[in-house]
Amino acid sequence: MSSTVFLRFPHLPLELQITIWKWVIAGHRVVVLDFGKGEMKATANTPIVHPLMHVCKLSRKAYQECFPDPLTVGKGKKVLVNFAGDLFSLRCFETWRVLVLPSPLDQMQNIVVDDSALGNAYALYNALAHVATLQQFWVCLTNETEKFRPPAAERLRRHCGLHHCEEQPSRYVTPEAPDRSRQVCPVCLWHKDIFGLYQLPDYFQLVLDSTLPERPTKQQILDSKIPAIGWIRSLNPLGASSESKGI
Repeated sequence: MSSTVFLRFPHLPLELQITIWKWVIAGHRVVVLDFGKGEMKATANTPIVHPLMHVCKLSRKAYQECFPDPLTVGKGKKVLVNFAGDLFSLRCFETWRVLVLPSPLDQMQNIVVDDSALGNAYALYNALAHVATLQQFWVCLTNETEKFRPPAAERLRRHCGLHHCEEQPSRYVTPEAPDRSRQVCPVCLWHKDIFGLYQLPDYFQLVLDSTLPERPTKQQILDSKIPAIGWIRSLNPLGASSESKGI
């Protein structure tokens, strides 16, 4: 008999069997969704039917508890996901035109997209402003979204969201209202250069690699150890604090 076969597994308490099946399932998972061609569909690395759904009743139960949310993709096909725990990689993100996502997509909490998001300010703003459940939104500059893992908090620096034109209006002005007696706000200019917008919703914390300067260029972000830009939902707007370190 092979030493890798444990024949008494079915005799273990049911709670322990379910726990073990969940250990088998546990791990970081990226669900890839393609918004191209006018419909949403799951790609090859997102299994429509997972093997554990057919091993036994307990493995099926454990899988359904880990991924309780059914999502219809393509032509009536369904895939089980976890809107709170899965990371959703959205392909063709630049085609995002709707203000409100249809249910149940509006329940996604963690999203990653490629760098096309930085070339489409409209789609980027819509995602941050109109997905009410969104907790984390990442732009992966290497475009390897299927391999992306959100970095640990200690490796990130919270970008200070204070705009000079708001904190010191007597000295700084927005680029949209030039005034020779005042300087143009450098934070507005940086936002416009990176994101195509002077400002983004302030209920997210903008986070970058902790080794980067205060207002890095796109190339500096791409060359850093964490070539990504993240927005993490905050209970307090960035403008409520001038702190620029930590999460």
